[in-house]
Amino acid sequence: MTSMSLHQPLADGRWFAARSERGLRHWNTDYVTITEGPCIGTAIAISDGDADEAGAALRARMAAEITAFTTAQTGMACAGVAAARSALSAYDQVIPPKTTTAAAILTAFFTTHAIRLAWVGNLMAFGLTSDGILHTLTEHSHPVKSGPREVTTDLIHQRRIRLRCPEAYGPADAMEISRLLLCSDGLTEQTSREHIAEILRSAPPLPAAACTELVDLALTAGTRDNVTVAVIDLPPRADELVAQESISAPTGGGATVLAMTRPARDRKCRGPRR
Repeated sequence: MTSMSLHQPLADGRWFAARSERGLRHWNTDYVTITEGPCIGTAIAISDGDADEAGAALRARMAAEITAFTTAQTGMACAGVAAARSALSAYDQVIPPKTTTAAAILTAFFTTHAIRLAWVGNLMAFGLTSDGILHTLTEHSHPVKSGPREVTTDLIHQRRIRLRCPEAYGPADAMEISRLLLCSDGLTEQTSREHIAEILRSAPPLPAAACTELVDLALTAGTRDNVTVAVIDLPPRADELVAQESISAPTGGGATVLAMTRPARDRKCRGPRR
């Protein structure tokens, strides 16, 4: 795979777009995928292999697919990353890679009220808040080399960000994020945070345009790495949704009566009873 492009609406009203380009490498060993689970939530995963070969591209795709599927099914971002690391470790014991590789993985699980992030490696997440400020949501970590050692969750970084309804969740960061960016280091190594923020602020409403501008910016800057970005536009706050869903009805005196509707609450996904 040399390039890929995704752009689609999600069931909860968000818009999602992604773009990945090979750059100057022989293989594109980045991969991005999205899965909507049985809960009211969506999982997006990006992976990045550190070798320029077909095997690394395959492993990156496996990592992203397993991460997104497991995260969407469980609602736990950390579980998705751990499942992918465990699967890759088992795969490498059967088909050893040509070089010792480590797939970096980043996943984000969205509900109406919160974002859960989990990652290992140098993939990054940024959040643009309603005041136009770009916040760094992740930090670099060293990906765990593949091998027979057991994969444990303490090797995986986690963060939970509360978007609204703080009483529905435990301790977490509170941030009114309007646009979220997940990306590989092919973007961040060649592009400043100021340029990234400017594109996210000024790009047209649909996130596909922002993805195109960000990737083109990195390629123009001369990155030699694969470049992968995913942009998700988050829905308005609950009070804004109420106003948008109001029904206007003219009265005899020419006034307008607003029938206010209550936004749906985020329901927890419960597993089968034992």
